Amino acid sequence: MSSFIPLEDARRLLAQNALVVDVRTEAEWLAGHGPEPILHCPLDQLIENPQLVPSDRPLLLCCRSGGRSGTAQMFLAQQGFKEVYNLGPWERDPRVI
Repeated sequence: MSSFIPLEDARRLLAQNALVVDVRTEAEWLAGHGPEPILHCPLDQLIENPQLVPSDRPLLLCCRSGGRSGTAQMFLAQQGFKEVYNLGPWERDPRVI
């Protein structure tokens, strides 16, 4: 699993139009999630269709514990996405803390 982006870097990227992408399941999303703007794209859907997320802005990927967001980070980087970061658990979103 990749390491989580430092919160100060996440704050800076959010100020520069980064998008938080939550890759948890629908049930997990409905149980709670971070504030808007946020994109919910479960990991299985993301892997099937990476075009569901924008490639023209930084992405901060989150999930329940950081494992799936790390998988999503590695997958998107392999697909040619330039700025993808593992935020880790969705509660680490600087807008939540």
